[in-house]
Amino acid sequence: MPGSHVHDQVHEATSALRIYLNACGEIRNSGNATDETSYYPALKALFDAIGIRLDPQVKAVMNLRSLGAGLPDGGLFTGDQLKRRVGNALGSVPPARGAIEAKGPKRTIPWLFNQQQTKDYSERYGQVLITNLREFALIVDDATGRKVVDDISLAADEAAWWKLVDHPKRADADIHARLEDFLLRALTRGAPLKEASDVALLLASYAREAKARMPTADPPGLKAVRSALEGALGLKFTGPEGDHFFQSTLIQTLFYGVFSAWVLWSKEPRRKKSETFEWRKTAWYLHVPMVRSLFEQIATPAMLGPLRLIPILDAAEEALGRIDRQQFFATFDSGHAVQHFYEPFLRKFDPVLRKKMGVWFTPPELVEYMVARIDHVLRTELHLNDGLADPKVYVLDPCVGTGSFLVAVLRKIAERLGVGTDATAALKLKQIALERTYGFELIPAPYVVAHLQIGLLLQTLGAALKEHDGRDERLPIYLSNVLTGWKVEKAEHLPFPTFEEERDAANKVKRDSTILVVLGNPPYDGFAGVSPSEEKGLIDPYKAGLRKWKMTKNKLDDPYIRFFRIAQNRISKHAPHRGIVCYVSNYSWVHHKTAVPVRESLLDDFDKFWIDDLHGNRHISEYGPDGKTSETIFALPGFSPGIKQGVAVSLWLKRSPEHVEQPVVLYRKDFNASRADDRRQQMLDSLADANPDAKYTVVIPEEERFFAFTPAVVSPHYRSWPAIDQLCAIEPSLGLNENRKNALIALRREELSERMMAYFGNGTDSKLRKMGGDGLIDDASGYVAAKVRRLMKGKHQFDEGAIIPTLRLIDRRRPSRGVRWT
Repeated sequence: MPGSHVHDQVHEATSALRIYLNACGEIRNSGNATDETSYYPALKALFDAIGIRLDPQVKAVMNLRSLGAGLPDGGLFTGDQLKRRVGNALGSVPPARGAIEAKGPKRTIPWLFNQQQTKDYSERYGQVLITNLREFALIVDDATGRKVVDDISLAADEAAWWKLVDHPKRADADIHARLEDFLLRALTRGAPLKEASDVALLLASYAREAKARMPTADPPGLKAVRSALEGALGLKFTGPEGDHFFQSTLIQTLFYGVFSAWVLWSKEPRRKKSETFEWRKTAWYLHVPMVRSLFEQIATPAMLGPLRLIPILDAAEEALGRIDRQQFFATFDSGHAVQHFYEPFLRKFDPVLRKKMGVWFTPPELVEYMVARIDHVLRTELHLNDGLADPKVYVLDPCVGTGSFLVAVLRKIAERLGVGTDATAALKLKQIALERTYGFELIPAPYVVAHLQIGLLLQTLGAALKEHDGRDERLPIYLSNVLTGWKVEKAEHLPFPTFEEERDAANKVKRDSTILVVLGNPPYDGFAGVSPSEEKGLIDPYKAGLRKWKMTKNKLDDPYIRFFRIAQNRISKHAPHRGIVCYVSNYSWVHHKTAVPVRESLLDDFDKFWIDDLHGNRHISEYGPDGKTSETIFALPGFSPGIKQGVAVSLWLKRSPEHVEQPVVLYRKDFNASRADDRRQQMLDSLADANPDAKYTVVIPEEERFFAFTPAVVSPHYRSWPAIDQLCAIEPSLGLNENRKNALIALRREELSERMMAYFGNGTDSKLRKMGGDGLIDDASGYVAAKVRRLMKGKHQFDEGAIIPTLRLIDRRRPSRGVRWT
C-alpha cells in the first residue's frame, strides 16, 4: 500500500480483527448498547488500526455533519486533512477516502446498499464503506454506475456474529489477514501508486482474496485444466497440498498475467497518460503461449463468475489505473526491481507455498559473482576465449525463478559482444537468448516474471522480441517440472495443444540440447502434494551409495540434491561430456556424512571443484570474525531475513569425456563478514583477483573422511589411532529414528500409551497435536497422514505390549540414567 509498512502474516493476538471483536464484546457486555451508534468507537478503532500503517495515514471521524447529502455515520480522512488549520481556514472538507454508513447486525449488506441515504452518500463522496458490523462492503459511484467493488463477511448472520464476539479466538486464522487486506484496499482506493513494492502488495492482497473464494473442490470446468496441467508439468497434484498448489497456480496465472500484460501495454509507443488498461484484454498482450493458453482457460465469464472473481479483477484493474507509470517504471526498470516485485507478492499472497517451494530472492551481487566465475573458468580452464559469449556455450538454469541468472548471463554476453557499440551485436545477443539460454520453472508467477524481465532487457538493449509469420518470438524458458522428462517415454496426449507444445519443447531441451553450463539457486525445500513419483529413481544411485557406506539415515531427499543429480547427468552423460555446474545451495552436502555418495559420485565425473563457504548458518547461531551473528547471504535489510541454512557456492568443472586425472577440490571460507551485504561486497571485490585459485585451500578428499570437501588439520599420528567403532564390543547403531518427529517416542510409558490410544481411537488432529503427535498427523514425503491412519485403524489395533523401553540419552544438565519408550 502507498508508503505503508504492513506485516505479511498477521498475528492473531494483535490483529485488527481481535481489537475489533474485543471492543464489540465490551460494548455489548455493558448491557446499555444501542444497535448502531454504540459501536462507532469499535469501528473507529478498527479503521484506525489499519489506517495508521499507511502513508499518508487514514483516520476515521464518526458522526459527520452534513455536506449536502445527509449525515454520514463517519468518514475516512487522510492525515493532511486533519492537520491544525490556521485562523479562519477551518471549513468542511469531504473525506478523501469516502464516507462510512453503519447499521446493526440485523441488517444485510444488500439492504444497506439499496437505502436512499447510501445512494446519496455514494453520489456525494464517490465511495462509501458500508457495514452491519459483521460484514463490510465498499461501494463506488463512477462513470459505470454504483456498485460494490469489494466486500468481506465475518459472520453469516446476527447469531453467528455475537457468537464470534463472545469467542474471538474461534475466528478462522485466515480471516484475520483477509479483513486487514480488505481494509487496506478500501482505505487506499483512489490513492496514487508509485513504488513497485506497493503495487506488488496490493495485487497480492487481491490475489489472496481471490484464492480464499476458490471452492474446496474444483469446479467442473477446472478439472480438464487440472488434468492438462498435470500432464504438461509431468506431476500429480495429490491431497490437500496438491489442491493448494493447483489453486495457487491458477490465481498466480490470473494476476501475474494481468500485471505482465499491463507492463507491456504501458510500454507501447505513444501510450497516453490518460489511457487506462482493461484486464479483459490481457490475452492480447501475453506473448508466451503457455501463459496465454492457461489464462484463456480460466479467465472466462463462465469460470470467473460463479467464483466471484470478476469484481476482484475489476478492482485490480482500477489499482493498475492509479499507478504513476513514469515514476513506477523509473524504479521497476532499474535492473532488480522486478525480482523485488515478485517475492513480496508471493510472500503476502501465499507464504506457505513460498516457504515450501524455497522461493527466496537471490541477491544481485551473488548472481553477478557466480556468472563472472563461470565466465572466468570457461576462458581459463576450457579455453573458450569469449567465455559465455562463445558459440559453443549453451546455458541452462533448471530453477530459473524470476530469471535473474539468465539476465546476468545475457548482460555479460552483451558486454563481451559490445552491444551499444557494434551495430550487429544486438542481433547476435537476441539470437543467443533465443537459441542458447534455457530455463525451467514450476511456479507460474516467477515464470511470467522471467519472460517479462528478459524481454524487457532485450528491448532495452535494442534486441526486442518480435512477431514472425503470425507467431511471437519466444524465449526457451518453459513451465515445466525439471525433475521429469529427461528420458524418452510415450507422451500423453493433452486436450490443450499449447500445453502439449510446451511440454514437448521442454522435454526436447532436456533430452537433446547441448548444455555446457548449468547454474542457479535450487529450491531448499519440497512441497508435499506435488508428487515425486514420476522422477523415475532420479537419485537412486546416491541412495544405493548409502548402503555401501552402511548408513540407514537418509538426508538425500532435499530438492537441491535432485538438482545436483540432474546437472551431473546433463554434463557428464550427454555430449559434449564436458562443462560447468555452478549452484548456490545448502552447505551441508560439502561435509555431511550422509552426503558421501553425492561427493563420491561427483568425484568420479568432474575434474575440479571450487567451494565457497558463505557461512550464515542460523541453525547453530554461527558467528563472524567480529563476534557478531553471521547473517545468511540472502539477508536483505528491510526486505527479507533470508533462510536459516548455511549456504555455499560450488562450481564443478569437467574438462573432457575422459575423466583420468585425480580430482582437485579447492575450498574457500574467507567471505566471512558478519553482515550479509559486507560479505557480498567481499565476493564482488574478489573478482578483481588475477589468480583467484590462490585464495583457496587445496583439499584431498579421502575415504577415511567420507570424501569431505572441507580441509582437515590433524596430528601426524592421528591416522595410527584406532577408530571409535574399533573400540566397541558390538557394532554401533545410529539409535532411534522413526521419522515421525518423535511421535512414537516418549520419556514416560503412560504418555506414549495415551498418544497411541488417541491415534487408534477417535482422537482429533487437534488433540493429537497437543499430545505431541504432530508427526502422526502431518504429511511428509511419501507419507499421507490421513490415508495411513485410515489403513492402520482398519487393519490394526493398539497393542500396549508393543511399547518397549530403550536406553535413554543422558541429560548433561540433570545427569541420570533411565529409559525412554518406543
